[in-house]
Amino acid sequence: MNITPEELVANLGGPNSSAMWRSLVEYGPDVKLVAGAFPVASVDVKVQLLGALREWRTPECVPIAEVALQASEARVWKEALDILVTIGGARAAESLRQSLVSSTGPKREWVEEALQQVMVSMKGPG
Repeated sequence: MNITPEELVANLGGPNSSAMWRSLVEYGPDVKLVAGAFPVASVDVKVQLLGALREWRTPECVPIAEVALQASEARVWKEALDILVTIGGARAAESLRQSLVSSTGPKREWVEEALQQVMVSMKGPG
C-alpha cells in the first residue's frame, strides 16, 4: 500500500475504518507497514492491525505477534495468541513458551492453552 504507518493508524481509527481494514487485508501481507503502525496505534487500532496479520497467516507476522503478546490489554494479547495459534510452528511455540515465564493468572491459562494447540498442530493428524 502506498500509505504511511501514521496514515494507516488515522484511517483505521476514523469513520472509514472498515473499508481501510478490508483494503489492508486485500492488499496482502505488508508486515513492514503494520510494524510501523503498531507502536503508535490505540488499542482498538492495534486489534485491527493484528486481525490483518491473522488473515495473512504468514510466518513474517510472528514477530509483531510476539510484541503484542507482551501488551497489558487483554484484547491485544488475545489477538496475538490467535495469530500464533493460526500460524503455528516452532517459532510460535517458542514465543509461547517464553511468554509463560512472565504470564500470570488468566493470561497464563490462555498462553498454556495456545501452546497446547500449537503443539498438537505440529504433531499433525494421527
